[in-house]
Amino acid sequence: MQPVSYSILYLVLNHAIQDRIAFGCLLTDGQTALLRVSQRKINVGLTLFPASIQHKLKTDIDNLTHDFEMQNAYGVSKKVTIYDKATLEYWATYNTNLLSFSKPVDVLLPLNSNSFRCLI
Repeated sequence: MQPVSYSILYLVLNHAIQDRIAFGCLLTDGQTALLRVSQRKINVGLTLFPASIQHKLKTDIDNLTHDFEMQNAYGVSKKVTIYDKATLEYWATYNTNLLSFSKPVDVLLPLNSNSFRCLI
């Protein structure tokens, strides 16, 4: 079984003290990716930012999730994407914006919705 990479998505409230809200997670094998976001956490997190930033954050999140097609009622999405481990490592290292990714972690699981739900 090929390892897949797992990364957590955050809204960054304060870089200096690493204050952030986890709002989603992404699992990828480099060809296919699964994404799940919590709309409730996004909505709460957005209220902590000034109105001028809320619109930009919402647009960024919408752009991120736009690549994924909704597959079921749990909000799990699947589609071939550019999200591979190297890209996630780059974003985890160099992203200093309001959205960030955790450093990807390899897990030995099949890439499917059932395995993904075990992680979240």
